[in-house]
Amino acid sequence: MSPHIISPGHALRLRATQVLQTSSGETRATGEEWLVRDVGAYLPGVFEEVVSMVKAVTLTPKLALHIRAIDSYTDQFGRKRHVGDEWLVTDEDTECYIPDVTEEVVKVVRLTVLKPRQYCVVVDAVGKDGRPQLGHRELRCGPLTFFLQPGERLESGIKNALLLQSDEAIVVTAQEELDDILPNGKKVHRSPGDRWMLNGPMDYIPPIEVGAFQTRKAIPLNENEGIYVRDVQTGQVRSVLGPQAYMLKANEELFEKTLVPLVEDILKYRPRHLSVYSSVYHTTHTLA
Repeated sequence: MSPHIISPGHALRLRATQVLQTSSGETRATGEEWLVRDVGAYLPGVFEEVVSMVKAVTLTPKLALHIRAIDSYTDQFGRKRHVGDEWLVTDEDTECYIPDVTEEVVKVVRLTVLKPRQYCVVVDAVGKDGRPQLGHRELRCGPLTFFLQPGERLESGIKNALLLQSDEAIVVTAQEELDDILPNGKKVHRSPGDRWMLNGPMDYIPPIEVGAFQTRKAIPLNENEGIYVRDVQTGQVRSVLGPQAYMLKANEELFEKTLVPLVEDILKYRPRHLSVYSSVYHTTHTLA
């Protein structure tokens, strides 16, 4: 039998055909498998069966390995692992990694990159104990790079911050209790169901406690133009007349005034003195 040559970045996987003691003095049970990592020529013993030559996985700053333990053991870095444990091996641990016989490679994990003005929400984020906190959501903002740990996942992928112009605003609703920090630095406590509005110009990244949000744009009104606005809390309807650029408040919405057919006919033929916007911005009614 000729020796097997183990080159750098490789290991020889062996299996015991019966109880034996290796050249290094370790006792192996029948059917047990192990790796020989020493570079050079290796001549298997009489009761050692060569399973395969294993090639190392090259790790980079952008690639990591998701590993799962299939048995309890101490890994090659001296850490104790239990059956079912999962973890990442990165280039900070080693440049080349050869999985042990008691390890299963789940997948290759790519680096998550957040650019400036980007954000994401990590679901089931890993806690200080290294285990996923089921149901916990964590907001991460760029610029930032990280590997998703085993059990973590992105909620709806990577998103861009909402860029609000000077004539734009956003209405947000709190889903959970939170202490909101206003642009002027003031802290305001919000309760579930609270609605408030933030005006541009600004970049907005919604906290994880915020649910649905709605963007709004100032409505330009010329002279003799107007809109009907309804307060969603009181139901009161009022008119807003130009000239001005009107921004709906957090508790307001456009109201479409229903006109009887007679009034509609009059508006078609009477001279234009006043135009009133309906709930559709580009539609106007001319009033006598």
